[in-house]
Amino acid sequence: MNIVFLVGNGFDLNLGMKTRYGDFYDYYLAKSPTESTTNIHQLQSNLKEDRENWSDLEEALGQYIGRIEAEEAVQIHTHLVKELAQYLLKEEDKYIIDNSHQGIFYEHLVNPENLLLPLETRDIKNFKDNWSNHNWDIKIITFNYTKSLEKLLAYENKALKIGTHGNNPSRAINVSEIEHIHGFPNNRMVLGVNDFTQIGNEKHQEVRIIRNKYIKPHCNSTYRLGHETKCVQWIGQADLFCVFGLSFGNTDKYWWEAVGKRIANENVKMIIFWNDPNSLFSGNEGPERVEREDEIKDYFLCKTGLDEIKKEKIKERIYVGYNTEFLKVKLLLKESISSKSKDKSNIPLHGIGHINLPTKTS
Repeated sequence: MNIVFLVGNGFDLNLGMKTRYGDFYDYYLAKSPTESTTNIHQLQSNLKEDRENWSDLEEALGQYIGRIEAEEAVQIHTHLVKELAQYLLKEEDKYIIDNSHQGIFYEHLVNPENLLLPLETRDIKNFKDNWSNHNWDIKIITFNYTKSLEKLLAYENKALKIGTHGNNPSRAINVSEIEHIHGFPNNRMVLGVNDFTQIGNEKHQEVRIIRNKYIKPHCNSTYRLGHETKCVQWIGQADLFCVFGLSFGNTDKYWWEAVGKRIANENVKMIIFWNDPNSLFSGNEGPERVEREDEIKDYFLCKTGLDEIKKEKIKERIYVGYNTEFLKVKLLLKESISSKSKDKSNIPLHGIGHINLPTKTS
């Protein structure tokens, strides 16, 4: 069985990390500027005066560069990537990211359906039984730049056994690979839009460096490492998708269309874990819950490019985990631990070592 997890910024936010664009803007605008170019000053002024319009950095950037020359757009991209990378590296370094929560994470990856409602849990388990005599392979495509996921799972770029299924301990459940489709802060960082329609200047289509820096699929291809091709293959072979922490933004439409095309196959299912901490809806009300779930399904499906007939057929094979505890833990700040140590408080760092793997799953 091929299981593909798609993980977005909601994962890091769940951990307590400040990785929203708004958090970056606070850092970016508070810094003493090291660049004195007019282009950078104008960008900072625009951002400061119109934060609401910049709620999505990539979408807003695509429109912003439509009003400036290509050379200026290149300079701004280089500058923003450097600043965002520095911010994320500093933010990630603030926390103790160890494997003390490994058991929770393993269990959630092995049995994500356990966080759904009982009838939905049964449906997914029955679906999984079709592969009861085979190993289950988990691949994770993360849209995040940080390595928090790998650290929490103790994943070291090789197949990681996180459990077994059925009554046979030889039927392994492995996390075989994790792929950062947008790269890392210090390596092949991708920042931009989905395609030229999201850039407000047709003349920029003729400029190769704009295409290679700003259009995500083109940017990925410049590294010639096959990351994008690999992820497309994973999606094309998936039997079950699990999505967490993604808002299905327009600048990654390429991927939502690929997933939609795969789910159009009637033998594929999908779980969307959707957190809405500001919602007054508790998630327990039957009619209201179904209505909210339909809204989330429709929101995803409208990004897939599928026709209405296919969308309706697919909806019954999409399940929504609304405001669950999926992959939810809170990290400790190094600063807080250091302060307690200085006060001579005898508070141990809980669970720094490895814990036992799950031995049996259904």
